[in-house]
Amino acid sequence: MNKNEQVGKRLSEEIEEKYGSLRGAAQAIGAASGSYFRPYIAGDSRPGMTLRKKLANAGIDVNYVMTGKKTSVPIDKSDEQDAVKKSVEDMQARLALLNTDLANLAALVNKK
Repeated sequence: MNKNEQVGKRLSEEIEEKYGSLRGAAQAIGAASGSYFRPYIAGDSRPGMTLRKKLANAGIDVNYVMTGKKTSVPIDKSDEQDAVKKSVEDMQARLALLNTDLANLAALVNKK
């Protein structure tokens, strides 16, 4: 298998993993149809810089496609933790308001 065919195989893998079909990937990069990728997947051509940029913007690991080495993405858990913490705090505030409303409602019911 030559280098272009290896690139094509990895491109096909990435498209399948991310979009499930050539058509879905084509839509993601603004191409008219899935057949746009055929020369690349067949190994007849290598993706140029324009296509690489489009693929990267569409979430395809272009480094893996071109070199066979997966790009490791560092995960910043602090943003996720902050979002969860804020969500919990919001829920607690809403529960406190609900408890107040329920206490007021109970007081009205007991007056009658």
